[in-house]
Amino acid sequence: MIIEDNNDYRHDLKTALDLVAEISVVGDFSSYEETERVLAKKKFERPDVALVDIIMPDTNGIEAIEKLKIRLPSTDIITLTAM
Repeated sequence: MIIEDNNDYRHDLKTALDLVAEISVVGDFSSYEETERVLAKKKFERPDVALVDIIMPDTNGIEAIEKLKIRLPSTDIITLTAM
C-alpha cells in the first residue's frame, strides 16, 4: 500500500515496485481519507507493508500512521518524506 499525495512520485514508486515479482501493491492512494474509504470495504486485501508520506494535506502522515496501526495492526509502516 502506498499513501502519497504527490501523484507523479506515487505513480513512479508503484511502477518501480510492480517490477519486483515478490511485491504486489494492493493499493495506492493520494490521501489517508481516500485510503479509509477503501479500507471500509470488506474485500480489500490487507497489506503487509504501507509506505506513508509524512507531509500530506488534511490527515498528515503521523496521524495516518496512528489510525492505520488501529485498523491494520499487523501491517508494517515505512515513512516517506522529502524536504
